[in-house]
Amino acid sequence: TAQIHGLALSIVERFLDEPNPARQLTSEQHQQVMNTLLHILNLAYAPAVQQKARELLVRQGRMAEERAGGEMAVEAFIQNLASSDDRIAHSTIQALCDIGSAAVPGLLKSLRQQPAESARARIVETLGKVHDPRALSALLRLLADPSILVQQQVAQALFIYAPESIPGLIYQVLQGEEDRVAARAEEILGDIGEAAVEPLIEALIPLVPGRTHLLVRALARIHDAEAIPPLIALLETAGEDTQVDQSLLLALIDALGQFQDERVVAPLMEMLASSNALFYEGAINALSSLEIIACNQLIAALDVEQDTVITTRVERALLGMVHFQGERLLAAFARGSEVQARHITNVLLAKGPEAAHLLVSNLFHPNRNVQLSVRRALEQMPGQVIVPALLEVIDHADRSWRAVIAEYLLKHPYEAIPPLVGLLDDNERGGAAQMLLLEFGSMILPALVTGLDSLNDLARGRSRQLVAALARQTPEALVSTVQLFTLPPVLLEGLEDAHLVGDVSEILVLMVKKGDARGEQVLNELLESLRIDARRHGAEITLVEIGEQAVPGVGSLITDADHAVAQTAQNILCEMGVPAFSFIWAAHSDVSNRARREAARTIFRRMPTVVIKDELVQLLSSDKPDDISMALALLLERIHDEALQAEGEHEMIPVLLEHVQMHSTERASQRIIALLLLLGGRTVIDHMTQVLYDFPSHQARFLHAFLLLGEEAEETLLEVLHDSGASPLLRSEAAGILGILAPHMDIREYAKMLVEYGLWAGQSQGYANTLQQDQLNVSLRALGGLLAGGHWHAAELQHLRMHSKDDSPERELYEILLGWRYTPYIKMLEQELDREKEEHKQHMMILTEELLNLRAAREDLEQELEGLHREHGKRGKELESAVQTIDELRESLDRLSHEKERTHDILSGVRQEKQTVYDQLQQVTREKEQVEAELAQLEQNLRNLRGPTKK
Repeated sequence: TAQIHGLALSIVERFLDEPNPARQLTSEQHQQVMNTLLHILNLAYAPAVQQKARELLVRQGRMAEERAGGEMAVEAFIQNLASSDDRIAHSTIQALCDIGSAAVPGLLKSLRQQPAESARARIVETLGKVHDPRALSALLRLLADPSILVQQQVAQALFIYAPESIPGLIYQVLQGEEDRVAARAEEILGDIGEAAVEPLIEALIPLVPGRTHLLVRALARIHDAEAIPPLIALLETAGEDTQVDQSLLLALIDALGQFQDERVVAPLMEMLASSNALFYEGAINALSSLEIIACNQLIAALDVEQDTVITTRVERALLGMVHFQGERLLAAFARGSEVQARHITNVLLAKGPEAAHLLVSNLFHPNRNVQLSVRRALEQMPGQVIVPALLEVIDHADRSWRAVIAEYLLKHPYEAIPPLVGLLDDNERGGAAQMLLLEFGSMILPALVTGLDSLNDLARGRSRQLVAALARQTPEALVSTVQLFTLPPVLLEGLEDAHLVGDVSEILVLMVKKGDARGEQVLNELLESLRIDARRHGAEITLVEIGEQAVPGVGSLITDADHAVAQTAQNILCEMGVPAFSFIWAAHSDVSNRARREAARTIFRRMPTVVIKDELVQLLSSDKPDDISMALALLLERIHDEALQAEGEHEMIPVLLEHVQMHSTERASQRIIALLLLLGGRTVIDHMTQVLYDFPSHQARFLHAFLLLGEEAEETLLEVLHDSGASPLLRSEAAGILGILAPHMDIREYAKMLVEYGLWAGQSQGYANTLQQDQLNVSLRALGGLLAGGHWHAAELQHLRMHSKDDSPERELYEILLGWRYTPYIKMLEQELDREKEEHKQHMMILTEELLNLRAAREDLEQELEGLHREHGKRGKELESAVQTIDELRESLDRLSHEKERTHDILSGVRQEKQTVYDQLQQVTREKEQVEAELAQLEQNLRNLRGPTKK
């Protein structure tokens, strides 16, 4: 079979290559051949047969610009691009690439007809691989295509077209009508890389507000050092303009921060002096990302006498470096000024534990200036930061090291004693820890309880040795040892020990919750313990555990004259959370006491969202106006506070939205939505959008809320509509809401493309159902939104119908929406068809009857004819004889005719000869007469001569 197919294709090839115009195939035959060859490619023919058919089509396609048959071949391939079979589509793309530039006009023509999404994407892919300049403008226009799949292919094609595509892409960035198109063009320019650098630099001037920053971003992505000087120059120029586009300056700052080059440091440091928070914060982040490149210049900038906002920002830039530049900071101690040393110390103190380890390791730095600066910095460090670093080297081999370490540890007893007790079971550092603990004296006794109770023999033994040593030192130490295990006062003292505080706190909580007089006394003692530095932390933990009973007492201390006590009281109420709500609300509502009101607001701001959310929602569900007022006021306070924190995360809005999602029928959920609608703004929209993504089965009220959130909500919904990562359901829901809000071009296009995805398209492709269910849902939602929003009212639909082509799918859609019914019309046609069928049936019956009559008449005639044949059979021989005689006569006549013709020919020849002889005779006669005349003349002359002689 394959051999027969091959021979058949060879015959077809000869017809296709026929040079004689008279024998070439007609257009219809050409089309039939192309369809047959395409049919071979798409079905399971032998590979060799398919290859032969493909070669024929490709060869014909290469002549598309010269012959109609070539155009048909290209069109046949283009039809295959819409195939749902990826294998066929890929093979078709390769074939069109083999055809090359000759296929481009056909591809562009098909592209202008707005085919389906997959076909558009494959056409773009083919155009990119063919790389024909004629397709460039069409590819640039497709940057606005709503399909993500098409966008990806356009980006790849324009990347392949570089550098020819670069000017067009830059034009789209600077002058394109849509921001999303400009952003896509910028991404492609960044992907193109080095080839785009010079054109991008040239396009930076003149500035185009809202667009030039995209060129800067592209240069930053390419990361070519050639762009540094023009970017610096542009930053300096733009920085002097008070009306400059903020997005441009931010893009320039961010771009320069991505170049590891010393040239960018100075202009970035100049931006630290800006009064605009966005600019100087961007410069801080950019300088931090440069790390070692910017470190020396940042350190040099700290050499100023007075503290300014610039020095603070320089310190922040040094702190923000991922890799801490500690060694360089220490080196600056050696050669820098006292002013620099002070600022560097600030950086080290802010860096915390990482800097503490660095400083401790340089306690005996060989440079005297460095050593003194290190020790001054360590003296300023809080105990919780410096102690862990010191404990790592308490067993240093050098005695002088151990002495200095002990000196620093003794300055921080409350932070050092508990971890030193914890080291008693350490084989390496336990001995050094034991010696250091002894230097603290009797204040270590409460902490030693954990050592005495330890399961580790080494720790227990060293703890006993310490207790015995302290008891032998002074009588006071012996008394303290005995009192270690007595009750309430000692329990309160146990709050001073980090290792005992858990158990002591549990006992004190139980005592207070009994509700007796002793419990009240313990509560008062705990409140007083807040004024004792050593007990404050333990008392704080205990009061938090007591909860509601402690709220009034703790609340009275939130504005205490002692700042530490007031701060601790605020911390306690903050940790309590829900039990403190009533007090916080009362204090928040007390406008007469401003300090108390501000303290209450501070406490509420610091409460973890996860702790207070449920209680606030519960209050919202209440029927009491006071509860609702309190919940709304506190929620607004919390959300407003989160909005003011530039670097903080918004927590309250997400948890509220999550509650609405999980409890859709509650009254509180409705009030939460109302509150968020009241707030509005980008933050609320972003979090609502995230809920739509995170919960595929989200509540419909979230989508309905977008109807009341303004233009920013429309922009967000458009992004969702074009987001390939969004679920099909979400995209269709976004289309519906957008259709209600405004008649966006994208929504109108989706509404008009029902036929592209529905039953008609599916049946056209050989499917029993719809072609693309998800896209159809988007189109249906878009149509519903336009109708529900009143944008496609009757007058508008009439207008659209009048301006649509006859017999187009859009016209049918508008007619149906305007109330036209095709079913009655179809039924009328069916009835008319049935009537015509019936008439045709009656007519056929009449014709059948007539035919039967004719058949009967024919049979009669045949019988009569047969009789005549028999009757005249006898005369057959006579007729044959007569015919023979006639034939003989005809032959004789023919012979006579031939003889007559020959005689006539002979006679004609004789006549011609006679005429010739006659002509000759006439000639001779004339000659004779002439001779006779001449003779007569001669005779006359002769007579004349003779006459005179005779006289």
